[in-house]
Amino acid sequence: MAPVTTQRTLERIAEFSEGSESMGVLAGFWQGTQATLERLVEWRE
Repeated sequence: MAPVTTQRTLERIAEFSEGSESMGVLAGFWQGTQATLERLVEWRE
């Protein structure tokens, strides 16, 4: 459940960041965090 919620949150951040360069950097950071979380989920399974 958490990964789905995280994905939706990241999508909202990405949409919001389109109007702001500094938020674009933050969205990029969150996308990197999401990739790390996905690897952890795969590893745990």
